[in-house]
Amino acid sequence: MSDEEPALPLPAVVRAMLQPFVEVMNERPPKGVSQRIVEPTFLQPHLRPTADQLQAIGRVTTAWSLVERVLGMVLSRLAMAPEYPATAITKDLGLDYQTKAIRTLIALHQERYRKQVIPSDTLEVLTNMLKELSKLRQERNIVVHTVWISSIPGTTLHSLRARPVTGSASASKPSEERTLDQINKLADDIQALADAMFIVVQFLPALDEGLIAKSLALNPGHLPR
Repeated sequence: MSDEEPALPLPAVVRAMLQPFVEVMNERPPKGVSQRIVEPTFLQPHLRPTADQLQAIGRVTTAWSLVERVLGMVLSRLAMAPEYPATAITKDLGLDYQTKAIRTLIALHQERYRKQVIPSDTLEVLTNMLKELSKLRQERNIVVHTVWISSIPGTTLHSLRARPVTGSASASKPSEERTLDQINKLADDIQALADAMFIVVQFLPALDEGLIAKSLALNPGHLPR
């Protein structure tokens, strides 16, 4: 290409991939570019995940929503609160707060209630499930919150880095990659955890919301005038 010919700007996604290796002080604007070129999309259709890959990512997302739902059930039963009204609180709590609360309640059942309300083996199972949840959560976050670029013929997904890094850091630690089998395996593992947690929930003591409401209604407290 001669100096007289206009240089075409790189697509936005390519620029993002090359950013770690850009030397800003030595960078020069391309010659001959006099008109702004508006790109219609950040990630071109041929670079986007395939239907099978999108389905696998969707499986991860939906399986994780089950984990979050069952986790709220675990929290309410450990707190010895009726499940339905307790969900009004647990639904808006972040996962960190929920898991922290569950660990606190497990400790209460171990020491304050002497494992009489919930057996020690059940509490141990719940503790191990929280550890498994932490491992799967990290992997789930990568899969769900990453901009993925599909390789040809679409067997592997390559990630676009979520935050700026230097060129040396980028070279020493390659960006994330996931195969279709790996994503489906993650979805299976998350579903298995959700199912296992739900089984344990059914062995935790549940309070009858109706009986409690009727009991409280017998002695309603009124503020003095």
